[in-house]
Amino acid sequence: PQEGTMMRSVATTLALVGLGALTACAVTDDGLEPAEGWTEPGWMAKARQQEDAYAQGMISCYAEYGLEATRILGGAVVILSETDNGEDLSDGSDERLDLAATDCNSRISVPDHRTTKTLDDASYQRVLEVRECIVAHGHEAPEPPSLQTWKDSSPMSAWNPYVEMFGGPDRASITQKELRSLLTACPQSGPTFYTEVPDDAWK
Repeated sequence: PQEGTMMRSVATTLALVGLGALTACAVTDDGLEPAEGWTEPGWMAKARQQEDAYAQGMISCYAEYGLEATRILGGAVVILSETDNGEDLSDGSDERLDLAATDCNSRISVPDHRTTKTLDDASYQRVLEVRECIVAHGHEAPEPPSLQTWKDSSPMSAWNPYVEMFGGPDRASITQKELRSLLTACPQSGPTFYTEVPDDAWK
């Protein structure tokens, strides 16, 4: 399915989209500069620009249907309420939400780096570059599997340093601000993605 496919959860809807800021530098929001000698791959700056445009496009599209949406930590756009009355959406009961999801997903182009579902040499290299970026910004990251092991895995569960670091019960300690900053500096590339929704997103 398309990356913007909507998934029901409680009284909101998530669309997996890129978390990013319209910036070409790799300095994080909290001012942490990458290690000397590390050079950001060219695709990362483009990824940040495309992700920002995509998120803003989706938010604007939902607004046309009277739906208020916002970007949150981890690369998601959350539909919080109807803008005309501010009430939370009832799970599965709003036909306008379904119509908006179908229309907006068809109109707003998914960023290029998120559309790949192929476990090939190029996508593996981007995963390695994401890990290198994370390390360059002062965080420890697990060693990646070999190219062949990665290719032999499922596209939906292929190794991703963010998933390994923050996706399980033994996840590394990091604040939401630090994680948001890191995800912006080191954007993910397909085929798999890490997304975290903070508790206050549902309030």
